Amino acid sequence: MKYYLLSILTRCGEFEFYKDVSIKVESDDDVSKAARKVVCDWYDDGDPGGRDGPDADGVYWYDNGNDVRCDRITEISKSEYEIFQKYSI
Repeated sequence: MKYYLLSILTRCGEFEFYKDVSIKVESDDDVSKAARKVVCDWYDDGDPGGRDGPDADGVYWYDNGNDVRCDRITEISKSEYEIFQKYSI
């Protein structure tokens, strides 16, 4: 098992927001695919037609006008992952 910290960038008009999300991925799985799944489900309101993408840069566009992408992927330790999960940071 490997652990990662994803830096998710959301753009809403002229504003940009970052949120760090910790995930765990099986050792033989591709972390890029796992990151795209997180971005794809960022605004999961049950409407599969509520988003377009990803484009060539991995950006998803949503009906609410926002676009979301994974800006950075950092491998972290299991203990760091547990801290992120416990404190939702």
